[in-house]
Amino acid sequence: MAEVVTGDGCRIAYRFDGPEAAPVLLLSNSLGTDLLMWEPQIKAWTARFRVLRYDQRGHGASAAPVGAYSLDRLGRDVVELLDALDQGLAPLAQASVERWFTPEFVVEEAEAVASIVSTFEQTSAVGYAGCCAAIRDMDLRPVSGLIAPPTLVIGGLRDPSTPPPHSQALVAAIPHARLEMLDAAHLSNVEQPTRFADLVISHLGNDARRAAFEAA
Repeated sequence: MAEVVTGDGCRIAYRFDGPEAAPVLLLSNSLGTDLLMWEPQIKAWTARFRVLRYDQRGHGASAAPVGAYSLDRLGRDVVELLDALDQGLAPLAQASVERWFTPEFVVEEAEAVASIVSTFEQTSAVGYAGCCAAIRDMDLRPVSGLIAPPTLVIGGLRDPSTPPPHSQALVAAIPHARLEMLDAAHLSNVEQPTRFADLVISHLGNDARRAAFEAA
């Protein structure tokens, strides 16, 4: 069992199984267990993956600092583990692709997907986690009604991250908003580039809509 030390001094235990050249599969443990909870699956998974398992702080061979742990700190533990092992965001890339794009786009536009994945894998894990924390804690619903200019909301019909009801709620909250839904997942501007561009150009060039707003 190996270990890394996090920024706040906590020892995090981990182990690798499987061929070094294989894609990394990252696994944590559930509450009250340790990384050995995955032992029944290791043989099958290591046939295709390099499995990285770690013990959450307070569990297994990892240290157990006194006091309450925040979700933010638990998230930073795994980010710092990946950074220390020079894994970056690569283990999270496949799961992200499944949220960002529809299955058929992944197959038909492999080059475009590979470009996005490459950028994602080169992103700072610490920076990514920091921005995720900001999104997690953000709630702009109370002030959405203060947006005055005509607003275009573009959503993805097959977006699992911000599904259609989220877009609909946003449009309902903004006084002069309209909604356009594209047949896409989360990154609709990548999946439907021409339609997305046309919608934005049409919205920004609609002098009648702008004049009506300014006269109100």
